[in-house]
Parts: sequence; C-alpha cells; structure tokens
Amino acid sequence: MRPVLALLALLSPAAASGWTYAGTFDGVEVRERSLPGTRVREVVGVATFAGRAADYVAVIDDVAGFPRFLPRVREARVIESGPGGEQVAYVRYELPWPLEPRDYVTRRIIEQTLGPDGGGEYRNRWTALPDRVPPAPGVVRLQKNDGFWHVAQFGPRTVRLEFGCAADPGGALPAWAIDAAAREAVPDIFLAIQREVLRRRERGSAPLPGR
Repeated sequence: MRPVLALLALLSPAAASGWTYAGTFDGVEVRERSLPGTRVREVVGVATFAGRAADYVAVIDDVAGFPRFLPRVREARVIESGPGGEQVAYVRYELPWPLEPRDYVTRRIIEQTLGPDGGGEYRNRWTALPDRVPPAPGVVRLQKNDGFWHVAQFGPRTVRLEFGCAADPGGALPAWAIDAAAREAVPDIFLAIQREVLRRRERGSAPLPGR
C-alpha cells in the first residue's frame, strides 16, 4: 500500500469501505465509490503539503473569496451565519460552453477545530439546501451537493488535507461525464487552495512555519 493510501485508510474511517483507487493527479490521490440511490459517485482526494494547517483552514473557510481562487467559481457569499461557525452559503460557477452555469446552496458545519497551538485536526461538512434561495434564470440548481474537508497538522511543516464530495450538476449530463469531471476537479481544487495559501504567504498574511 502506498504511504498516502495508508494514511487515508488510517485517518478516514470511510475510506476503509467501498472505495476504489482512481489515480494520482498532481500529487493528489483520488478514490471513488458508488452511492446507492444516486447516479453519481462520491469522490475523495488526499494530499500532503508543506505549511501550517491554520493557513489552509483560513482559505477553506473564506467563502466570499472563492471566486478569486477556486476554478470556475464566479459568485460566492454567506447568506446566513449561526453559532459554532455554521453557515448557509451560495455559490455559482461556470461550465464549459455550451453548458449552462450551475449554482448551489449548502449548510456548512464545523465539526472540529484546530487546537490553540494550530495542531490537531479541522473538520467541516456541508449538505445541500437547494430550496433555500430562489433559482436564477438560466442557472441550473444542484439538488445534491454533500461533502467535507479535513485538515490536520503533521509535524511542524506538513499538512494533510482530505476533501470529499458527492455532487450532481443536473441537466442532461450523463453520469459517466459527471464522474470523469469530478475526478479531474478534485486535484484542481487542492492545487487552487495551495496556490492561495502561497499567495497569502507572499503578501505577508501567512508566514512560513517556524518563522
């Protein structure tokens, strides 16, 4: 078993059942599994990067900043905030022409936060709330979009990230095309998060660990 796969199996109980290896793309190892009652597959990616977990969590939690650093996202905002970091968020993104743009509304819940020293593990999850916001003309609303982020500090300079998502973009897209797009999107999301962390470091808002 490759080291990253062993790490995934050790730290993510869900990874131990029903998952198949889909490939490693740009250092991000991807697994997938079927979901009963749906036409799409759940996808999980895992990777390790240099840095501090707190820097990655700050980017992941920056919903309003999604259009700046996440691929294809054109609009993102927090509609409602609750106790413990709970949020209702709206996101709209573009697909390649001639496909219509998509949007989704999710309830985001923080299940675990990093320790005061930046150690430990951060865990969030989200579920779809498709009827929370009226649909916009010409935009396809996702009826299913559930997922999570897990971020953990491994030593002073290594961060482990795990991202999982099961989303159906709707419309006339066949299931095989949705699954292929999801496999490609997961590494792109990881690398976008990493680039934003590095950009913030260069601007001085997130110094390198140990400095």
